[in-house]
Amino acid sequence: AKLKTVERRKQLPGEKNYLYRFLLKALRSFHEESSVDISIKEQLINASLLYEKRLYTLSERELERARRSAVKFERWLVLPEILKLKAEIIIERDSPSKLEQLKKLDEECRLVLQNQFQLSALQRVHAKASAYLQLRHLLRDEQHRLEFEELGFELLPDAKHDSLLLLHYRESSKAMMAICRGNFD
Repeated sequence: AKLKTVERRKQLPGEKNYLYRFLLKALRSFHEESSVDISIKEQLINASLLYEKRLYTLSERELERARRSAVKFERWLVLPEILKLKAEIIIERDSPSKLEQLKKLDEECRLVLQNQFQLSALQRVHAKASAYLQLRHLLRDEQHRLEFEELGFELLPDAKHDSLLLLHYRESSKAMMAICRGNFD
């Protein structure tokens, strides 16, 4: 009934866009509790807002919650952003131990980036091994067979096995490569 006038029909694309954005926002809110990724991102947004309002203590609490969730569920990609905001809070605060806090944060950032690098490398190997498993007929071709044999050398040496996700990618990739080679043991 509202769209019967010509003037209102011209506003239809804007109305559709508004409804689309509103539906996405409602879906995000609905799934916030069930998705770890959405929950962590919401905590990060909350921490950023609190930081902008100069409520550093509350912002640090939100960041710590987000960090604990990211570590628990091995969401390494979000941790550099969390650590960056944490460093900004340390710099803004008047504290005699700024340098020690930043040094500790730098070490934590180094470990996070190392885990992120390992995860990224293993994901690439896992994707290639999965593709070779699905396309085993390509292994009849000499070039593909040589590329497949080199794939095994891309596996990173076993690091700490405290990360279930890293262990999963490593062992799953080894299993797929063994299947392609015909080694079912």
